[in-house]
Amino acid sequence: TQGVLKFVRDARDSGHSCIFIAHNIHHVFQVVDRMVVMRMGEVVADDLSPKTSSIQDVEDVITGEHLAA
Repeated sequence: TQGVLKFVRDARDSGHSCIFIAHNIHHVFQVVDRMVVMRMGEVVADDLSPKTSSIQDVEDVITGEHLAA
């Protein structure tokens, strides 16, 4: 896992675009600049950033909790 995260981080830092598909939000937050969240094959958020969103914010989008508020 750490090797993959390092590879993605190095590619990002070199200016390359990467699509990183993962279910572990903690790993995602370590290596991405922005996130797209899909649920049931549909994009439910495409404006999330680890700089402006918390892990809880992203979990709420993933589970649909943000719709209940």
